[in-house]
Amino acid sequence: LVADTVFVFFLALLALGVFFFKLKKQKIHTWVALSFFLVFFVETLKAQRHIEYLVPFAVIFSALAINSYLDLGGLKEIKMQARKLFLSHVFWSYVISFLMASFMIIFCLDVGRVKNIFAQGFTFNKWHRASEFLLENSKPGEIVFTSDWDEFPILFYHNSKNYYISGLDPTFMYLHDQELHQKFVDITRGKQKKELYSTIKEEFRASYVFIDDSHEDMKKNIEAAPEFRKVYEDKEATIFEL
Repeated sequence: LVADTVFVFFLALLALGVFFFKLKKQKIHTWVALSFFLVFFVETLKAQRHIEYLVPFAVIFSALAINSYLDLGGLKEIKMQARKLFLSHVFWSYVISFLMASFMIIFCLDVGRVKNIFAQGFTFNKWHRASEFLLENSKPGEIVFTSDWDEFPILFYHNSKNYYISGLDPTFMYLHDQELHQKFVDITRGKQKKELYSTIKEEFRASYVFIDDSHEDMKKNIEAAPEFRKVYEDKEATIFEL
């Protein structure tokens, strides 16, 4: 969590320090923003998806807290303390400079990564040929074991003839059968290497295994098991028949 949002967490920690330093002079909207930030921080620890709310409220709280500090004459104090630190403590001045440079590099890399993700776009033609293969070669109602739960919407969009192990949210499978859900996770992440055929065939009752090209460990494990027969492969996905 921290690694994926390191810049935001650094900003939030700085804002928390400023907030408690001038605690008695904080305005009501800063307290409200802090409340939302803390609530969604706890919720994110519980469920990853809440990070979509945590990050914006962390930024809002940070902006309000730091801005209120600057309005109280904090900018002059920061300049004075910074000048004192950099002139009197050479070691810490190097440490702070290194940390600030590191955070800026990480921030720029993150921006570039997000830009590339959006530049590539999203197409509903993804896995279209693999779905066509299943549509033409499988029987109605046969189960397809997928390499991740979020592959379901596109596969179902192209082919509603088959059933899929997990879709919409893996929580449903977890609530239905925690042990089975854990086996699904271990197989798709490449952790389970033995008894793959019996697990997928008997416990999940699947007739096909669909593997996205990003799940390399799972694909290697399936390919190493002689019971699986590779029936389709392209640059996007591979399909095995049981």
